[in-house]
Amino acid sequence: MDLKQIKLSLAVVINLLAALTFGYFCFLGANFYTLGDKGKSIAVAVIITLFLIGTSLGAKLLKQTHRNFKSRFIWEIVLLVLFTALIGYFTFFPFSHYFSVSENEIQIKSKLNSSITQAENMYVEYELYVSDRKNNYKTKLESAVLLKENRVSDVDFNCLDFKSNSSLTNPKQIDRKIRKIGFDLVPSSFIAMKSHNSKWLANSKIDIDKWKPIGIVDFINNIENNSNNWKSDLINISKIRETCEGDNIEDFKYNLTTNEVKTYFTKIGNPPLLSLVYAILVYVLMLLSYIFSNRSTKSDVGFRAIFSKKTNKTNEYTIKY
Repeated sequence: MDLKQIKLSLAVVINLLAALTFGYFCFLGANFYTLGDKGKSIAVAVIITLFLIGTSLGAKLLKQTHRNFKSRFIWEIVLLVLFTALIGYFTFFPFSHYFSVSENEIQIKSKLNSSITQAENMYVEYELYVSDRKNNYKTKLESAVLLKENRVSDVDFNCLDFKSNSSLTNPKQIDRKIRKIGFDLVPSSFIAMKSHNSKWLANSKIDIDKWKPIGIVDFINNIENNSNNWKSDLINISKIRETCEGDNIEDFKYNLTTNEVKTYFTKIGNPPLLSLVYAILVYVLMLLSYIFSNRSTKSDVGFRAIFSKKTNKTNEYTIKY
């Protein structure tokens, strides 16, 4: 294989790699715009990649043709124009959309990290809620024992299900009841749920901090529903009431605010300069295979023959006239 053939083969490889790179960023842009519709985004990226490869390499093959020079030269020019038009069109969208969204990276990260902090604080607030419930319950238990021991009243003592004839002393019965309310309000399911959700939030934070496009979109699609579901789970657990705990006990409450970021992803903006530079670079790299390919030596003869026929016909027409 001579040097020209090596250059041509390398140029074809560069063409394919450049097209795949362009297609990948088109996928990211479409995935941002569709908020995670990976099937549609992949389809868009594949179609775009195939169009660009087909038109650029098609022009290259037509340039190397050994027959039908006139018609194939016309198709060669058509494919080059089409390739240029396609890459220009797809540069505007979806290729540039990834870069357009990424320009707002700082603002988006801030809002998403705020959502993570809010979700994490929900468990902190719930644990404080449980602590308050336990302290209030303990106060009520101790007050009931005190009233009983001072023979003031045994109403609360009986209501709270203390056992006068138990082998356990009143302080030990209080400790047992406090442990019970702790197990009821913080069951093993709560611990497993908190661990699982905290791990998801931690992984999402890594995706956000490192600006991982797919992970970020998945987080945006799930954080609101997840937070509401976690809140509902905590409220349901907090509905448990201990014996004679009181009618004025409130369920767990937590205010969730929405940090809206979806508009950053669904609004098509003007292509940033960086995306235009990359697109031009891809355009040049994909044309290398066309530039390095040699036109057939027969094409000169073919074009002269076509031109000669036209000239002869013109002269013949002139003589007859």
